Amino acid sequence: MDQVFIYTHEFHPKKGGIATVVEEVAYALNDQGMAVKVFAPKIKRDVEVFKKFPFTVIPLNNKGTQGWWCRLITMVSLLKNRKKIKKSILYLPEPGPLLAMFYLSLLNLIQAKKTVVTLHGSEIIKLTRSPFSKWLMGRFLSRNVHTISVLSNYCRQLLLRRFPQLTEKTLICEPGVKRTIIPIQGKKKLNKDKVILLTVARIHPRKKSTIGFKSYQKTTEND
Repeated sequence: MDQVFIYTHEFHPKKGGIATVVEEVAYALNDQGMAVKVFAPKIKRDVEVFKKFPFTVIPLNNKGTQGWWCRLITMVSLLKNRKKIKKSILYLPEPGPLLAMFYLSLLNLIQAKKTVVTLHGSEIIKLTRSPFSKWLMGRFLSRNVHTISVLSNYCRQLLLRRFPQLTEKTLICEPGVKRTIIPIQGKKKLNKDKVILLTVARIHPRKKSTIGFKSYQKTTEND
């Protein structure tokens, strides 16, 4: 049985797209018979909620940010489990643990049987702004990572424009629907003359935009 170590700074009960992706990936791997261990922030003192999952969730004593303190706590946990990780799959689904591994990889302290990374888009831009962080990222993804999953073709192109050497190991894995979503019963009649553009995201200050999406009337040209 393959064992998978998932390190994340975003997980239940935290809300957000990344937390949902991590949770659903953990469920999917568990359903495939893998032994899944998720290392996630202990946002609330009561960690009884972690026991509801069919896979193991181990609390990390950090706040779930990308700051240095949270990264250091993740580094310590990775080092403590390095012997087990060496025989397992290591999955880094978001920037927090990814940043931690950048520095551990410099000293070659963590070697997994296979390392898999998921990139969501904005971190590709953020982590390649300075030459040093871009070098760190390129070095780690090229030398230490077996597979890189991205959520869209746009993200893939964003990554490959900066690191064309990663073409062969970069795959598009579109996020699935959260298992607790209940489908709408019945069919709704749509107005064929109207096109509706919808963006779905949690309400957060950083998602504000000066460009709003709205429905617009479909037009046709006269012959």
